[in-house]
Amino acid sequence: MASESFLRRCSSSTETITKTKLSSLFTNSCKVTTSIPQGSVHNLEEVARLDKFLQRDCKQGLCLENRGAEATRLFKKMVVFGVRPDVTTYGTLITGLCRTGNTSIALRIHEEMDNGITPNVVICTSLIYGWCFVGNLVEAKGLFIEMVDQGLQPNLLTYNTMLSGFCKEGKMKEANWFLELMIQRGFQPDAFIYNTLMDGYRLQLRFDDARELLFSMESKGCKADVVSYNTLINAYGKNRKLENAMSLYKEMISKGIRPTVYAYNGLLTSLFLSNKVGAAQKLFDEMKLNNVAPNSFTFIILINGLCKNGCVLEAAKWFRTLENYQFNICIEIFNSLIDGLCKNGMIEIAWEIFHNLHHKSLMPDVVTYNIFIHGFCKEGKLEKAYDLLSNMEKMVLRQM
Repeated sequence: MASESFLRRCSSSTETITKTKLSSLFTNSCKVTTSIPQGSVHNLEEVARLDKFLQRDCKQGLCLENRGAEATRLFKKMVVFGVRPDVTTYGTLITGLCRTGNTSIALRIHEEMDNGITPNVVICTSLIYGWCFVGNLVEAKGLFIEMVDQGLQPNLLTYNTMLSGFCKEGKMKEANWFLELMIQRGFQPDAFIYNTLMDGYRLQLRFDDARELLFSMESKGCKADVVSYNTLINAYGKNRKLENAMSLYKEMISKGIRPTVYAYNGLLTSLFLSNKVGAAQKLFDEMKLNNVAPNSFTFIILINGLCKNGCVLEAAKWFRTLENYQFNICIEIFNSLIDGLCKNGMIEIAWEIFHNLHHKSLMPDVVTYNIFIHGFCKEGKLEKAYDLLSNMEKMVLRQM
């Protein structure tokens, strides 16, 4: 069958897994002996801590960052105290570790699995995710092939994890092989999987392929959603393909799909890149009429776009309205306006804004300093530029 042929081709091209032999995950004979007396209050407290860690912290994905060592220690104590972990316990911990980038710790835990416990699809999928998370697709592919050889059937999440990993690395041929294999194995791709592939094409600037995929998914009975259109609109918008972006915008509205701020941001970017300032401002007004709230990125695009098209005073006008919106103002918005002012001979106004940053609880960053250093050098004010350079170096040292 084509699927077996595909797996053989993958296997022949996969490098030997060096850090972890998967066979040891399925035939592990590691044994842990109980050396601490049972029933003490101390033991019960430790077990309670581990139970809280597994049931709340790991499942919520909140507390594993920078706590891999603690996770390993608590898990080992669980075994030492005679509380035998089952496949669910292992799955919960390994999933939590992999999803926070602690793949190496997850693999060590996996290697120490009780010899009576066989890894399930959840555990293998989590490890595949962990390898993809750190960009090691060779290990991820090897684990996928091995789990199939061991009789474990990948589920929809497994396939999507593999697809996503290859798409992020720009390996679209391999991603499409997994899509083909998935369909052959009886799985129907959903919008999430198609969107993952579309985003992969976007990252490779293969817009026609992404657009073709949109047609393909709908011809196969899978309806495109707002994410599908957002992905394509942003791809076209950021690459000066205004006509394509606007066509998709009208298409999604005609299908009853309500554009989000993400879609509007892509369209605004495209309009400003095409020097269509009036159309961009009109779209911004349309966005508000449709009850889509702008976010900080919208204002970065708006102010930066106006400044780069010579409409600095208009940008300053919009800047003054920021307090009317419910989002945290970021330093990037200030930088966009300051840069526009400096490049249009209004460095003194920019300098005044700079000195008012502390009223907004904002700190200038390296970009802010670079804008002014360049601006003052351009105006021949080298002493002021040097002072700013010195201040910037002190700021960087404080942050180290």
